[in-house]
Amino acid sequence: MTDISKRIIKEGRGLSSRSENPRSLKDFLVYLVYINMLGHDTSWAVATVIQLCGNKNLQVKRTAYLAASLLIDPMSELTILLTATIQADLRSDNYLTVCTALQAIPTIANAELAGVFLPEVIGLVRHEKDAVKKRALTTLHSLLLVEGLDQSLAGDIGKVLIDKLAYKEPAVMFAVLPGLYDLIDRDPEPYKGLVHYFTNILKQASDGKLGRNWVVHRAPAPFLQVTLLRLLGRLGQGDAKVSKDIQSVLVDVWKRAESLTSQAGNAILFECMKVATSIVPSDALYSMALESAAMFLNSADNNLKCAGIEVLTRMIEDGDAGKVAEYQYAIVTALRSSDVTLKGRTLDLLFRMAGPNNVDVVFTEVLQFVMDDAIDDESRRYASSRLLEMAERFAPSCSWFLDSVTEMLKKAGAVAPAAADL
Repeated sequence: MTDISKRIIKEGRGLSSRSENPRSLKDFLVYLVYINMLGHDTSWAVATVIQLCGNKNLQVKRTAYLAASLLIDPMSELTILLTATIQADLRSDNYLTVCTALQAIPTIANAELAGVFLPEVIGLVRHEKDAVKKRALTTLHSLLLVEGLDQSLAGDIGKVLIDKLAYKEPAVMFAVLPGLYDLIDRDPEPYKGLVHYFTNILKQASDGKLGRNWVVHRAPAPFLQVTLLRLLGRLGQGDAKVSKDIQSVLVDVWKRAESLTSQAGNAILFECMKVATSIVPSDALYSMALESAAMFLNSADNNLKCAGIEVLTRMIEDGDAGKVAEYQYAIVTALRSSDVTLKGRTLDLLFRMAGPNNVDVVFTEVLQFVMDDAIDDESRRYASSRLLEMAERFAPSCSWFLDSVTEMLKKAGAVAPAAADL
């Protein structure tokens, strides 16, 4: 037993669940959380924790629900004992108690309990308090993600989310979007009629019409903009009409994001580029994406370089490798970076760019990557294997192939690909 474990257990000896003092009860629950984290058995306290979830004091109740989420397995039959307490709290006159119960539902809900809680959670979406509406909508999203949930229930959740999409309070409307994104990601077709609503909300957010409370680093509602862009990008995949409807708003948001010159603006700009490479291709959008990706790639910030590399990679995946060939030098320079993450992403891009005209340059640069002491064996093995494939496909001559592969085998050593033994 470690010194920390001994100290926590020693200090917990004076705590009791029988105390009437809310502070003492809260300390007792926190103590249980700590000893559970340290790997000690806490099954003896589960009944007490469930009992304290019904405590009148809000702080004790919140802490008890937290402890229950950590101590009780969602698949355990003990969750049934907690269900009655949560349902009682959902009907409380105190909206903070209702929010606490809503927050506890996702931590214990399985497929069976999701169906039990769903009608009451849907009812709370119409609560008079916006805080409860918002929490109910986020809880619906959590229930949507429960494994084994009946798909007919998912349809009911979708209708409720759509109903609140035009709500006057932005925070409530924003709470709708994550759930809608998951539904759209599964099957976008039933939701393509919402494109008009999404573009209108995005335009308002980009214009700063949601108020100063939503401004982050001079960017108006950046998190909302990013979420909406992801939704529109998914809806526009393979659909020429939706892609056309998106384009004008996308360009406006793009230009405003470029003018922000902040990290929040860069996040919006990056999402705009991803949308441009996701929807049905447009020459104008592709040109904008290339310019913005080049700006990221030439930045001193490695995070922006990674973003630029990802955008260029997405373009190649769409079969347009020729358009990024002019950035080959900048891409090769990124491979020489000391940032391991940047190296890995650049490596994939270079392999996609490889062809008969540049195989020698790409092979030489990637071989230097293989020799880098900072690279782990798994990455070295992967790069060596891809080098062998590239040499087999694009070798300009047999002598070049033999010389290059021999050099690669010398440098790769024990991590050389098994196929090279043939």
